[in-house]
Amino acid sequence: MAGKLILDFFTNPLFLAAASGWLLAQLCKLVIQLVRHAPIDRLLTGGGMPSSHTATTMALALETALVHGTHGFEFPMAFFFMIMVVYDALNVRYITGEQSKVLNHFIKERADKGDEYSR
Repeated sequence: MAGKLILDFFTNPLFLAAASGWLLAQLCKLVIQLVRHAPIDRLLTGGGMPSSHTATTMALALETALVHGTHGFEFPMAFFFMIMVVYDALNVRYITGEQSKVLNHFIKERADKGDEYSR
């Protein structure tokens, strides 16, 4: 019984699409990090592009439309879930960028004053 449930879960096209979207985004990050000669540990932290959250929810919404069509309740649920994740991801990235500008300004100000803690 439990084996059938696990098999059904891991062969579910919606699960496979979402997992594939996440995996593809993570692999893209790996390639980008390798090309930039950057530390690969970035893959284990949040953030960065491409967004694995966005890729996962977009793949889930698309596969939901393909499997269940757009007429039932499944697609609107997946679609609005995707919209919320993408909206939040964009806002977090924007706000983080604004905070980085302010912090960099303060660090530069302190460095200009010769503050030893400006690093």
